[in-house]
Amino acid sequence: MRRYPAGYRNGDHQAGIDAAAAIHPQKPEAKIIYLTAHDTDDMILTAMATGAVDYFVKGSQDEWLFEHIRMAYAGNPTMSERTQRVM
Repeated sequence: MRRYPAGYRNGDHQAGIDAAAAIHPQKPEAKIIYLTAHDTDDMILTAMATGAVDYFVKGSQDEWLFEHIRMAYAGNPTMSERTQRVM
């Protein structure tokens, strides 16, 4: 299994975007879910444009996160209403 760098490191919020952009062309079946503190329209659009199936903001209820993961894994991603509106 190939590992990819991801996440917010050293103030570089672009790391997750770059990782997803590298993963998606090689593994389009990968179910990429962003878990982030960034809740802006620009970040949602940029992240989802990398081929992600969902965008989840930190601080939400754990059970919601688990449900989003389960749904994405099953092939039925459940984006939040806000993410859907922005898209």
